[in-house]
Amino acid sequence: MSNNPEGDLEQFLATVPACIRKEFESGALSLTQDEVYEWSKVDLAVRLRLLEEYQRLLRCIPAKWREYRARESKANAQLMFPANQSGRPRKDTIAQEAVELQQRGMNSPQIAAELNKRHGKDTTTAAAIPKLIKRFLARTKSSA
Repeated sequence: MSNNPEGDLEQFLATVPACIRKEFESGALSLTQDEVYEWSKVDLAVRLRLLEEYQRLLRCIPAKWREYRARESKANAQLMFPANQSGRPRKDTIAQEAVELQQRGMNSPQIAAELNKRHGKDTTTAAAIPKLIKRFLARTKSSA
């Protein structure tokens, strides 16, 4: 994959049959009767593989991914797409381990050292441990 997601998408779409490209770009409801006939001649496994690749490339272009999700959601309300990921992923497993280590009597520097040993250097710091534990406990308390 290059540093040009738009170019990668165009390059991919150039290899896709015209009826499939129209389905991807405008939705299945936009196909004419002749296009539906051509579309039906493409093997289902091939169509699914092309759709997966199209969606993978589209996720690299957030504006187009949002448009696609909105169009497909309207066309098929039961089909849900994951939202764009926002922010940094949670460190719930690390936080849970930190809570367990704290309950065993370790202090923040000891917990940080242990987590860095288990999960790799620079996983966390002693200063981050109290915040990590506090946020984790607040989330688990509110979901209980």
